[in-house]
Amino acid sequence: MKFRDISGVPPVDKGVLMFYNMGEVTKENTVNSILDLKTASNYLVNFDSYPLELDVALPLFSWGVHFRNGKIIQLLNDINIKKLNTCEELKKIDEQHFEVTKSFYLESNYIYKGDKIRIESVTPETLHSSLDVLKKHIKNKNFTVLFYHLNSELIQNYSADKILDLCEK
Repeated sequence: MKFRDISGVPPVDKGVLMFYNMGEVTKENTVNSILDLKTASNYLVNFDSYPLELDVALPLFSWGVHFRNGKIIQLLNDINIKKLNTCEELKKIDEQHFEVTKSFYLESNYIYKGDKIRIESVTPETLHSSLDVLKKHIKNKNFTVLFYHLNSELIQNYSADKILDLCEK
């Protein structure tokens, strides 16, 4: 959308706006690279002239951003705050940041003492706010909401009622 002049418009009847992964994941001071409405505001352009109807994909996933000496090492997929709070080898710095106090395996990833992990996730409230914002920009008023990615663990956090509530918003 933002760089339509460079990327063009795909030759399809309908598109999907993937409304996530918009922040700078590699920077230690990033709050949430998955979905941050302040960052998203930079991308909410060209909707009035975009020729395709759009559906919307929203994130349900979480991840840990693993840093060593201020540099990103990897993304730890499907890691959530609950899992990190139970690790004895981690010291909680604040609600989003952890420091490794003893080297260990976090699932299949070896994490060294002194490494840091920033947990990122999206709340139902942020998803609601995202849809409120998008409704003001997307021309077609009837759009489908897709979720990426829904797995057995995420189902525990997002009941069918919560999902339906988002879809009917």
